[in-house]
Amino acid sequence: MSQQVRQEIARDLHDGFAQELTLIGYEVDSLIATNTDVGVRADLRQLRFQISSLLDRTRQELFSLHKISAEPFEVRLAALIDELRFPFQSSLSIDTSLLTDGTQDELFAILRELLTNLYKHGNPTQLTIALESTTTGWQLTFAADGSEEISFKPGHFGLIGIQERCAKLNADFHQEMRDDLLLTFITKVSK
Repeated sequence: MSQQVRQEIARDLHDGFAQELTLIGYEVDSLIATNTDVGVRADLRQLRFQISSLLDRTRQELFSLHKISAEPFEVRLAALIDELRFPFQSSLSIDTSLLTDGTQDELFAILRELLTNLYKHGNPTQLTIALESTTTGWQLTFAADGSEEISFKPGHFGLIGIQERCAKLNADFHQEMRDDLLLTFITKVSK
């Protein structure tokens, strides 16, 4: 995807979705200010916190979409892991020569979703990400220990997004638990 297209998408999302989300936040603030029921106010504050968190994440995603990233894939991935402040060492083995720029962008978005889910639900102590050549294409392996909550449930937005991105790549997506590790495989067969 060209940088110009990225900027247009980011601008459209900002002018639409992000602005509407901001307005919803202001409406919730107004309800908090005018409501006297303590229980309702507490629920509204929790809702406001969730809206603010979503808006912050949306702004970060829009910034990522908008900015030109001249950094190599491995550097961006290491920076993302560092940004999430994982309290352990991770092992990265990425052969980017297997990927086009568009494929790198899609895989980065998939890895961002996997890492965010791991950060929110996993409590991991180890993480391995490997992208390797196979006899028929390439395979990305994402292995992490921690809670089984890190596996995606059918129908959840994170899984749907990953499956859609894999479909764009004509790649297969598979998860399994093995020896207390959640293994995620994304496999591309070259044509």
